[in-house]
Amino acid sequence: MVFPGSSMSARPSVPSTLATVIYTLWCRLSFTLVLASFGVLVLILPGLHRRQGMARQGMRLAWTLCGLRPTVTGLDNLPTEGAIVVANHASYLDGLLLMGVLPAGYVFVAKREMTRVPLAGWLLRRVGTAFVERRDANQAARDARSILRLAQNGTSLVFFPEGTIPAAGLLGPFRLGAFLTAAQLDWPVVPVSLTGTATTLPDDGRWRMFRAPLRVRIHPAIQPRGRQRSALAQLRDQARACIEGDLMPPTAMPHTARDPTDRHNG
Repeated sequence: MVFPGSSMSARPSVPSTLATVIYTLWCRLSFTLVLASFGVLVLILPGLHRRQGMARQGMRLAWTLCGLRPTVTGLDNLPTEGAIVVANHASYLDGLLLMGVLPAGYVFVAKREMTRVPLAGWLLRRVGTAFVERRDANQAARDARSILRLAQNGTSLVFFPEGTIPAAGLLGPFRLGAFLTAAQLDWPVVPVSLTGTATTLPDDGRWRMFRAPLRVRIHPAIQPRGRQRSALAQLRDQARACIEGDLMPPTAMPHTARDPTDRHNG
């Protein structure tokens, strides 16, 4: 699957400063226009699937307007029933990219701080986003139970198990929360590798946009093998190794890297 106007052979170039400024402004304008139009529909439409579908169309339009190149492979690896999707986190664009790729019915798990972002928090709620607290252990436990109940009702979930954007070029350690949820539900874990987002919107605090190919690869599902801590760690490491092996350039961190806390509030 390739979004309109995409090309797998395209390679990112190094634009001039003026070109970067112009392109950044154009992308900001494009996303603003999409947010203003599709965002209103997301806010007023009844039915979660309708709102998710509208958000998906809006994101696809935004990528097209920006001339970006999301190439998607492995959509047939998504289970027809409940699943836990786990993806690497390299840029603030990752969630927006996946929103334009995954079908309606998938709900993102995001840090609770996002609820305090004006308008964005409201829109995220309208597309069903589940929020998890990272600093308060008691709230984190309540959020984990809420997320589990949501999944028990048949809602597939999308996690970024690193929990944050790691240093450039690295794949961070994965927390266990997503894998514990999968084991509790006996749902398959679907690793997804995202490449190109860190080039398109580097995490350098300058919010510059660059035109570069984007790629989403959906890997075959992995079935949990129990709820024991060793089984969860094995599931986590297997998913991480799958993603790591597909990232270019290769990450410097071995796939057995562990989160020193191994918390269950992924």
